[in-house]
Amino acid sequence: MKSTIALSGKAKSQSSRPRLLGRYESGRRREALVLAAAQAVLVNGGYAQLTLRRVARQAHISLALLQHYFRSKDELLRAVVHEVCRHYIQECDKLLSRQHGSPKAEFLTCIDYLIEDNRDPVSNTLFFELWALACHDVHANKLVAELYGYYRKYISRLIRNLRPTMSAHLIELRAAQIVALIEGLTLFIGLNMPQRTIYRGLTADTRATVLRLATRG
Repeated sequence: MKSTIALSGKAKSQSSRPRLLGRYESGRRREALVLAAAQAVLVNGGYAQLTLRRVARQAHISLALLQHYFRSKDELLRAVVHEVCRHYIQECDKLLSRQHGSPKAEFLTCIDYLIEDNRDPVSNTLFFELWALACHDVHANKLVAELYGYYRKYISRLIRNLRPTMSAHLIELRAAQIVALIEGLTLFIGLNMPQRTIYRGLTADTRATVLRLATRG
């Protein structure tokens, strides 16, 4: 999102600043409202239902106003993916800021959050929609690759804090494996997935495997 623009110079009086800054703040709130509406449409109706008109209706704003922020469906989808990425990074950072523990404790705090997120029905639906769309839409495929690129970089940073002596190449490989393991859990513990006794202990075992990948050279 655009940052607030600082005003300077004699032409910009002190009294005008709150009004102008308020307008930018209002714009950011409206943009966040549009992105939330777009995610709701995507989750509840699928990509086929994701039109600018439907998102505007969901957000209770005019189509013209929505197009002031997002001129096309592709532009809106890109913003949704970036918002999803921002949300996960923000949530992990928030958890880590409360942790104040060892690098291992911080790593596992983030991993636990990401594993549990596989059980969230909204997250499940959103990612299944993005994966399906990426199979036949070049634009969506690039966006999903970008999303997972951020994901791997975040995990790489956590591994680096845990094992500073691990080579950069090995960190990249381990981060990719960890992301694959966590995302793959969705198929077994996600929304509407059958809960079979054979999978009992699967999340705990995955957690242990992820920790081994992050700590063993």
